[in-house]
Amino acid sequence: SSGINADYGEFQTLQHYYIQITLSSTMLETLHDLTRTLGSVWGVISLMMLCAPAAIAVHEFTAYRMNQYSLGGSDFGCKTNMVNFEARSVNANIVTRRCVLLSMGEVTVDRMRELVENKAGAILISLPQNTTQLTDVDIDSWNEVESLLMEAPIETSVYFTYEQPELATIYHQVRTGLNSDHAATAVAALGNVFHSNGYQIVTYGTAPAPTKSSIFTIQGKLTSQSRETSPTIAVVAHFDSFGIAPHLAKSANGNGSGVAALIELARLLSKLYNAPGSVPKYDILFLLTGAGKLNYLSSKTWMERKMAADSPDGALLSEAEFVLCIDSVGKEGLHLHVSKQPKAGTPADRML
Repeated sequence: SSGINADYGEFQTLQHYYIQITLSSTMLETLHDLTRTLGSVWGVISLMMLCAPAAIAVHEFTAYRMNQYSLGGSDFGCKTNMVNFEARSVNANIVTRRCVLLSMGEVTVDRMRELVENKAGAILISLPQNTTQLTDVDIDSWNEVESLLMEAPIETSVYFTYEQPELATIYHQVRTGLNSDHAATAVAALGNVFHSNGYQIVTYGTAPAPTKSSIFTIQGKLTSQSRETSPTIAVVAHFDSFGIAPHLAKSANGNGSGVAALIELARLLSKLYNAPGSVPKYDILFLLTGAGKLNYLSSKTWMERKMAADSPDGALLSEAEFVLCIDSVGKEGLHLHVSKQPKAGTPADRML
């Protein structure tokens, strides 16, 4: 086997931050005392700077920051990391310099685009603990959101966490509670501040330093001895995972399953090729490629190098009769997709 090193950019490597949610409450009696003493609401306003709400509860949990990376000199993903904003639900009138809390079911392309355009300070998305219960519709919708957020740099801090009872309670209180955003007048807004509990979302953790990463293409070949130049069948799978948050990109199915299938095919076919008198007429190329989620960048780099005039392996492509890409075969049922209907009698037609 041989490897090709393709340098493709810098990535943020820190996978998680800690998020602290502080519940602050100011007693209604404080407002009554101040208004009796000062005789006017304006007196209350003038002293609000001296009467910061007291923190009565602190909740802390792990959250995972949205990916940030550079590719080809261009920046992508989440540009900011620190958060210190008041919590709001997705239906809040004002999201500027607020941290918007959403469940995964509330996340849509239009909603995320609106939050970013309205300059939400941060977005915290809670994910279900058991993602195997998600439907294909849920997954397709999420993939659209992921593509939207990852196709350009965004100024809003985006974090992900898993659902838990404490966070569900906080989310409910933020969604149903009073806040100054919905008040019709300044006096009503002030009343809402003193009647309600407010949650402040704060992150802490070391900001990640960009690190330069490399991708590799791993190549293996079973060679036919029937003639000097044999036609080639290529079996390809991408071996790495990449997603909107590095820690959450597990990818056991896409594409750990494809890698396992390719390795097992190589193991079984090697026995056939090593047995006297049973060597097939085809060369079989096995290719494990990186950066599958980055428009198959490793595959592109490999092809460019093999097609170069001075490449000793140029015949690998010119002699290829059939290429099979194995991706996400870990679920029940197999599906075969073709770029176009193959001609009758070709290897692709026989495969179908």
